[in-house]
Amino acid sequence: YYLPLQSRFDPLKETGRTSSTQPGEPLVGEQLQNFPRAAGVTPAERKLERKGTWFEGIRECFVPPAGCTFIVVDYPSAELYSFAQVCKRLFGFSDTGDLLLEGKDLHVHFAMASLARAYESYDKKADKYHRDRAKPAQYGFRGGMGPDKFILYSRKQYQVNFTRPEAVATKAQWLATYADAKEYLSWVGRQLGDRDTFTFVHPITGFIRGACWYSSGANQGFQHLTAYGAKAAAYQVTRAC
Repeated sequence: YYLPLQSRFDPLKETGRTSSTQPGEPLVGEQLQNFPRAAGVTPAERKLERKGTWFEGIRECFVPPAGCTFIVVDYPSAELYSFAQVCKRLFGFSDTGDLLLEGKDLHVHFAMASLARAYESYDKKADKYHRDRAKPAQYGFRGGMGPDKFILYSRKQYQVNFTRPEAVATKAQWLATYADAKEYLSWVGRQLGDRDTFTFVHPITGFIRGACWYSSGANQGFQHLTAYGAKAAAYQVTRAC
């Protein structure tokens, strides 16, 4: 039988983004902002999925009511573009932005850089493992994560496991690969100084957020810009519908 699946939304987080959580009883539903693509939840189950064993896709189970349709509004690599724009404003350059404008996949780029191989040598099937391990680095370290938090984040969000020495080495490699990222995190560190928290003034929007820790300040720059750009665009799509 069919159920109207519900989700609980928080429309305004500190960065300006939204969040979604599982609703309480008697509602039936799940967080829908980053719904899993497949049914497996443990790393072992995900591994079986990739081999085409046992588990089927779960997003395909969602069907719109009669007479309605789903409209997907997605912005691929949006936070990476926002990060690049902030760096351009602050420092006048962005390695990240240059690569994106060249049409490069940044996860592939870092994976190949870590292996000291040319970007063009990437093989979608043979090198998938390396790209999977590059993805959490692009988002986690950009938000100021240290090795220990990165290990937990990679395991939970991407089902990718790192030892602590691997995490330390990966962060060092990532910082050496992207000069704009190193400059950005240094800038955040200077804003913090010797205090516990600082007030973040966004260099593009002028948005002011107080009591930022190092990591929340690092995230604020690009997550805030993405949130407001995406909300403005999603509003237009909703009005058009």
